[in-house]
Amino acid sequence: MNLFELTLHRKVEGICRVVVERSALPLPSEGELALKEEEMQLLQQDAKAYGQMLGESLFRDAVRDAVAQARSETESSVRVLLNFEDEPLRRLRWERLCAPFGRLAITCLRYDSQSSGFA
Repeated sequence: MNLFELTLHRKVEGICRVVVERSALPLPSEGELALKEEEMQLLQQDAKAYGQMLGESLFRDAVRDAVAQARSETESSVRVLLNFEDEPLRRLRWERLCAPFGRLAITCLRYDSQSSGFA
C-alpha cells in the first residue's frame, strides 16, 4: 500500500501550499490548493459537485501527478492522509472529497474519520 501525507499549510497571500510526502519516495513534492471558497458555498447542498470541486482544487499539478503515478505503480490501494495547518480548511466537508483521475473519471474516496484519512 502506498501512503501519501498531504499537509495543507496556512494561507499566505491567498495561496495555500500543499506538501506531498509519499512513503515510497525520499523527497516531498509541492503544489497549491486552488480552492474557490465562494463556489464551494454555493455547492453545499450538492454533495457530489462539492466533492468534485474539492478534489479538483486539491488534486492538481504536482499533487495529482504524484497520486496518479502511485496508483499506476501498485495493485493495492493508495491511502491519503490529510494534515491541516490552516484551521478554516479543516472545517470543509472533506468526507465528500472526490479525486479526479483518468480522462473524465471521478473516484470517490472513502473517509476515515478516526485518522482524518482517505483510502
